[in-house]
Amino acid sequence: MTDKDQHKSTTTVCRQAQRRLAASGDTGAGAHHREHELEAQCIKLEKQILELKYSLNDLHSTKRRLEKQVGEKADELFQKNQEYQHYQNELINFAKHTVRRLENERRKISRELHDSIAQGLVTIKLFLENKLALMGEEENSSLFSIESILEITQDNLNEIRRIINYLRPKMLDDIGLFATIQWHWREFQGRMPDLTLKIKLAVTESDIPQKLKLIIYRIIQEASNNIEHRGLATRVELKLTREDHVLKLEIRDDGNGFDLEALPSKPNRNPGLTSMKEYTELSEGRFFLRSSQTEGTCIEATWDLANWRNF
Repeated sequence: MTDKDQHKSTTTVCRQAQRRLAASGDTGAGAHHREHELEAQCIKLEKQILELKYSLNDLHSTKRRLEKQVGEKADELFQKNQEYQHYQNELINFAKHTVRRLENERRKISRELHDSIAQGLVTIKLFLENKLALMGEEENSSLFSIESILEITQDNLNEIRRIINYLRPKMLDDIGLFATIQWHWREFQGRMPDLTLKIKLAVTESDIPQKLKLIIYRIIQEASNNIEHRGLATRVELKLTREDHVLKLEIRDDGNGFDLEALPSKPNRNPGLTSMKEYTELSEGRFFLRSSQTEGTCIEATWDLANWRNF
């Protein structure tokens, strides 16, 4: 029923009441008084109905205004969210691009070191070895200097090979991740001979995307650097496993751990942890760190291989 119909209905009811009063045959003063009283009540009721109608109109107007404001705010929030998603995607793509460029630069520097400086030092070393062999057992004042040059040359070769492998291990491209991991930990154990090392590779190499292999190697590299830097570890365990579509890398040691509560306030104290976390998260993985100063450190990185194809 509309407001207009409601008003008509109220007027009709009042008039009907007045007609019934007149038809009753009561013409005395009391009847006139009741008639006037009824008319006053009808007028009052009509006034109240008009006030309610105006209030209802105000409510409808307020409702429409609020609905419009809510709609505008919803559109604004949607637009802001779209912009945020756009900027976030741009940031992620920029970070991925930066990682790829960094790895390309490392590969280039590694190749240049291998093809130029390392090859030159190898040539010098061979010439010196031949010269030393021709000299035989003759007493020669230059013998000591040649041997010294050979030793220095060999040290430089070892250092250059170490830098090359740090920048970009060629064997990662040549013979794969698993062989590179085995080589890396043999080198690592050679520097820490008292360390007990256990490796579990419970996944096939074909399960791991090619680009993710480099990420995994970088995390292993940073973790072993941390272990070597902190010292006091006697046992290290490395696991690479897969459950359904989730790939998991776990590196655990029993050396000196970290005070996790102090890490956020001192991020520069351990840049290796920051690098591992960034490598993991930029490759759409999840990074976990558990550590205490008495129980060692456990690093976990997981990747959803179903989503990783977008990287």
